[in-house]
Amino acid sequence: MAAQPWERQKGESDRAYSLFLIYRNQAVPRSTSALARGEYVQGPDGPNPDNHPIPTEQKLREFSARWKWVDRSRSWDNWLQSARDREAAADARKWERRRIKALDEAYEDAQAIRAKLRLMLRFPVADKRIERITKADGKTIEEIHLHPVRWAARDMATFAKVVAEIEQGVIGAATSDPSSLSDRELDAILDAHKP
Repeated sequence: MAAQPWERQKGESDRAYSLFLIYRNQAVPRSTSALARGEYVQGPDGPNPDNHPIPTEQKLREFSARWKWVDRSRSWDNWLQSARDREAAADARKWERRRIKALDEAYEDAQAIRAKLRLMLRFPVADKRIERITKADGKTIEEIHLHPVRWAARDMATFAKVVAEIEQGVIGAATSDPSSLSDRELDAILDAHKP
C-alpha cells in the first residue's frame, strides 16, 4: 500500500523526512525561509527533537521541491481537517439526540402537568384516607374520607401557563426553520432520526 503523502516517501532519507516533519508542523502559512531562520516550534517531542542543524534556505528549497513539501503539507492539513470534521459531526449527532430526548421529556412533563390540571378542574385534588371501623356486631367496615388539598384558582392558572410555555418551547424547538440550520446541524438531525 502506498504511503500517504504526509508519511515518509519511498527513497526519502531520514534527514529529508525529518526536515519535512519540521516544515509540515509549522504554523500556516509555512515557509522554508522561516524554517531556515529557526522560526518553528521546538520542544522535547518535536518538531526537531534531535536538534539537528537546519540547512540553509537554498538547501531547504531543494528538499521542498524534490519531496513536494507544499503539496504533502496541504494533504496533511486536509486530512487533519477531515478528522476534525468527522469528530464535529459525531459530536453534533450526539447533541442532537440529547436535544430531541430533552424535548420529548419536556413535552411529557407538560402533558403530566396538564393531566393534573384537568384533574383539579374536575375534582379538587384530595387526600384519600381510609378508616376501618368495627361495628357492634363485630363486622369491620371501611369508610373513605376525601380531604381536598388546598389550592386556589391561581394555582390552576399557573399550571396552565407553565404547560403552555413548555409546549410552545418544545414545539418551537422541534419545528425550527430548516433554512436557518447549517448543513452540519441538518445532517445531525437526519442522523439522529435514523433507526
